Amino acid sequence: MNNLRNFVSIITKTLIGVENGLSKIKPPGFIPFNEIKNILFLRTDRIGDAVNTVVLCEIIKKNFPSKRLYILASPYNAFVFQRLLEIGIIEKIYKLKLTRKTSKYYHPLILPLLSPLEIVLHFFFSTNASINEVLNRLKGEQVDLLVDLVGMRRSLIIKRKANIRYSIGMCPGFGWLHTYSEPATWIYPERKLIVDRYLSVLSRAIQVKFEKKVSLALLPIREPIKLVKEKYDLLFYVGGGSLRKLPLSKLIDLVKLLSKKGLKILMIDDSSHKTISKIPQLKAIDFVSHQITIEEIAWIAQEKCQLILIFDGGMAHYLSTFNKALVIFGPGDHEIWAPWDKNGYAIKKVYPNDIVVKQSQERKHRIFFKKVRCCPCFDIGCLEKTCLDFNQNELNYIAENIMEMMNEDQWQ
Repeated sequence: MNNLRNFVSIITKTLIGVENGLSKIKPPGFIPFNEIKNILFLRTDRIGDAVNTVVLCEIIKKNFPSKRLYILASPYNAFVFQRLLEIGIIEKIYKLKLTRKTSKYYHPLILPLLSPLEIVLHFFFSTNASINEVLNRLKGEQVDLLVDLVGMRRSLIIKRKANIRYSIGMCPGFGWLHTYSEPATWIYPERKLIVDRYLSVLSRAIQVKFEKKVSLALLPIREPIKLVKEKYDLLFYVGGGSLRKLPLSKLIDLVKLLSKKGLKILMIDDSSHKTISKIPQLKAIDFVSHQITIEEIAWIAQEKCQLILIFDGGMAHYLSTFNKALVIFGPGDHEIWAPWDKNGYAIKKVYPNDIVVKQSQERKHRIFFKKVRCCPCFDIGCLEKTCLDFNQNELNYIAENIMEMMNEDQWQ
């Protein structure tokens, strides 16, 4: 195993060295933005990333209203862009599933070597009619510029097959094949919110500056079929993967603590209901136990609750556009993935044991996190979950911030 690990390490370092050399031979080129009419954004991943792209599209359209914007989304996140389509900020939404199907069978050490081969086979020898159809339709749109917001090497194949002249890449790997490239999606010298990172790269690529004109009211929302009639102090959304959530015992302790504060709480889980099924029935706490859509949860957050409590993740980005939120961060990087605010965040409080609370300047969201040596780990995760292992005093700090936010002016 060690021999295999060393072999893959040598190959990987060699490929990175070759790429760095090629990048120096072919440095990033600037894009003549005055020649660009049609722009395609590649966003075939998750909901939270799509929410940030909604903000980006609105900023670009308000700064350059003559540009025609297109979205290549996944079937999972395409609904996020629907209101942009309805009000004319974007022209069309194309859907394409680009997740790997065979990679789960690869050993992690072999994946870096076989993944590029899989991508080539997936596109150039695909019998999937939807892939070929979407690429042919994109060719018909006469797209001038592809902006890869996901950081996928296969965007280069999309560029070629859709006959797109210019491209901007935002991940390490074959960046020299893009017209302009910076690794902005993960490793990046500027620690700033992801939308601001996108804008920085675009500004350098097309040599223009953007004014942050946004409304943040462009996400789909729908009144639930099963109406929530009562008003609540707090919506506590506990869905999503376990990596970014409190350990179950700590989560139950927090719920009990909030219940003792006299708050009326509505708890909502994802479709699995795995988390709320383990929460004990407590006074003044209700559960949504039926299936509910993301748009319906957004309506509840906006119309029926004063505040949102949520863990870092895609739903934090989504729901925080409808109401004020306290977001608990674990392994994720709050500097990048906090809910977007055009004026950024400032430190609100510092507690013992390196607990920090920051507040956004305009929207008044708060983020709560513990400074630990290994965090952020970019979702690698660990069994210990040191970044989320809050003691009783630290859980009290969360409750304290919730009570303060309740007493602030209502969110507008």
